[in-house]
Amino acid sequence: METSQAMLELKLTAGIYLKLSDPDQAKPLMQRLASHEEAVLLEAVKCLRLVMTCSRAQKTTAVQLGIPQRLISILEHHNTISSELAVQIISTLSSFLHNNPSERTIGSSLLPLLLQMLNHQPSDPALLSAISRCCRLLFLSAAYREELTKLIAAQPERLRSLLAFMSSSPDICQVVCELMAVEPDLLSLCLGKNLLLSSRLDSYDFNLPIECILDLLSFKQFEAKKGALCLVSSCVQRNELRPAFTKACLQYKELFCRNLLVLIGPEETAEIRLLALNAIVVLYRKNFPICDGAFIITKVLPFLAKLCRKDQPINIKVSAAETLAYLVDEDVFLQEIASYTDQLLVSLAAFLKTPAEDWKRMTAEERRANQMVSLTECGQELKRVAFLAFSSLASTSESVRKRVADVEGLMEQVVKCSAMQSSPLVYAALRLLHSMSRSIYQLRTIFKDHNIWETVLGALKGKHGLQVTVIASAILANVSVEFSPCHLNLIKKGLWASLGTLLVHSNDDVVLNAVWTLMNMTYMATSSVKKDVEEVLSISLVDDLLHHRSKDVVAVTVGTLRNLLHAPTSSSSGEYPATPRQPDIATRILRRLRRDVHSQSSSTETENNHRDVMESCYCQDLLLHLLTLLQSEYIDVDVLEQGLCALANVCASNKGKQLVLNNSDCLNVIKKGLSHPEVVIKNSAVFCIGNLAACRDECNGREDKHSGSSENQRKVIESNFGKELKKLSGTDDPLLFER
Repeated sequence: METSQAMLELKLTAGIYLKLSDPDQAKPLMQRLASHEEAVLLEAVKCLRLVMTCSRAQKTTAVQLGIPQRLISILEHHNTISSELAVQIISTLSSFLHNNPSERTIGSSLLPLLLQMLNHQPSDPALLSAISRCCRLLFLSAAYREELTKLIAAQPERLRSLLAFMSSSPDICQVVCELMAVEPDLLSLCLGKNLLLSSRLDSYDFNLPIECILDLLSFKQFEAKKGALCLVSSCVQRNELRPAFTKACLQYKELFCRNLLVLIGPEETAEIRLLALNAIVVLYRKNFPICDGAFIITKVLPFLAKLCRKDQPINIKVSAAETLAYLVDEDVFLQEIASYTDQLLVSLAAFLKTPAEDWKRMTAEERRANQMVSLTECGQELKRVAFLAFSSLASTSESVRKRVADVEGLMEQVVKCSAMQSSPLVYAALRLLHSMSRSIYQLRTIFKDHNIWETVLGALKGKHGLQVTVIASAILANVSVEFSPCHLNLIKKGLWASLGTLLVHSNDDVVLNAVWTLMNMTYMATSSVKKDVEEVLSISLVDDLLHHRSKDVVAVTVGTLRNLLHAPTSSSSGEYPATPRQPDIATRILRRLRRDVHSQSSSTETENNHRDVMESCYCQDLLLHLLTLLQSEYIDVDVLEQGLCALANVCASNKGKQLVLNNSDCLNVIKKGLSHPEVVIKNSAVFCIGNLAACRDECNGREDKHSGSSENQRKVIESNFGKELKKLSGTDDPLLFER
């Protein structure tokens, strides 16, 4: 009787707002929380929930009093307490996390406990629902996802417990889908541990998640559909998950496709329709047979373009532009069609303006959810997706590039945004510049007018992370070609210091782009440029690059050596060459790796009275390292072809002829090339012999009467190349026969 009266007083006190900061008022509550009677504990926890309702100060005081830890200690004995008490405790602990999800002390203790409770497979729907709601708060908080991954990695069966409830609890199913979508590494771990045991098939695969995804897609709740659609997109985009996931999808192909197509119907909200479209686009890009190209052109593209219009909400426009950018990227046919669909370029151009009116129409909750708390953040997000969409549209088609370049104020915004603090915005701006830098016409217009080379060098300072460094170095490789107006500016404004840093970068893509830049800068370069390159490209660095783990880096490095071992051109007058016939810069640059690149440029004037390039100790060291590479037993065909072409450049000079003819290793490499099964290798080897036997000095382009050419020809004859050349005279290859 006394206990009931005390609890009645406690509830009445709570009703008039019990202050936990007052020791006299908090004492009765603390005493009852320390009780071992379940009825007393239950009433105390209910009272506590009432006390803390909508009060951050009360929650802070409760944490200071150690109440959360007391509740967790009670919950640790979940096998001995009633489901009702467990539900009340979990709900109360959730309220501590709801407005303060970074309270690590509570969450870190609660997370393994919830997983343990799921492992015991609770049968009470109310308890399962409470656990799922609390799991949602923890799982979707960045503060706990890393900890959750570690817990599951230590005991993978914990994730199996979650998966086991996906089909029986919609709440758990939704939570797991959302969790997997934001943390797909968990699915990778699950797949690797063979934990995805199907509920219908006695095999380890993705059937269980697929079954649950299909169920979620048919639910009326927005959150359920959203979680399932996000999980589909996430799984398909992960290389290690895609094969097993798509295989499971094929077993339910008709139902899966039908559910997705239903979700793009007019009866659904714009956000769900957009998420469904995104899932369809991702599946289509990954070659899953969900729809054909005609459906993409007639249904998906027009709808995405419509969602980019000015009258759409900001969050819809942002998602639509991102999805459209992903869809048309690398598909020139879709790029051409999309650029004329529903005035898409005009709609994207409107993204560049300050969205004051649109931002005012957003509620505070929408702003927080879309991370657009301020008008500035909102404007930056719109510009970011606009740059991405423009980049994808202009990535391949020259005609689309010209139309994108004509968008009013676009390039000014790109240059301005590339210098901002937001890394995603900087990356998007640079991606657009990279697409435009593939065009020789754009290099000579907008890149010249806006001094883009300064923007690129600024982005290479490493302030925005690896992703920005990779894309900036790729732009640098494109703008460094000899017919670009940026070429001379880069030489004058500290390019070499930046390249020195990039060449020793830990990322293979950055190193490859840096070596591409060097190869472009040394192509038909003057002596002064080659001298600058010698300071950047030390012999030890050359050796490192020739033994790089990336085959592409090795091949382009050999291409750079080929340029360095070629006779230098005349000093530049400050003008750049005429525009080539081929407008796409990628094609032009790749020709640098073809065997006949210098013979095509034979009309270019070389430096008169310049000393033999092979008189340089630096070039002689390069020859030694090149020879070591060519003698390798497992050398790649592309690298071998480049190496023989570089050796042919050595053979074109007087000093080079002497070095090669007096080196049996060099002659053996050429002989092996003549007997190689690949025609391109034979062609390069014959090129070497032709230069060895030539009577002209390639350094000055005149007859050399004192170079000992007769002696060189005699040595060539004595080297026994004749037999192999006679065998090759019957070749069907016209270029090889001519040589």
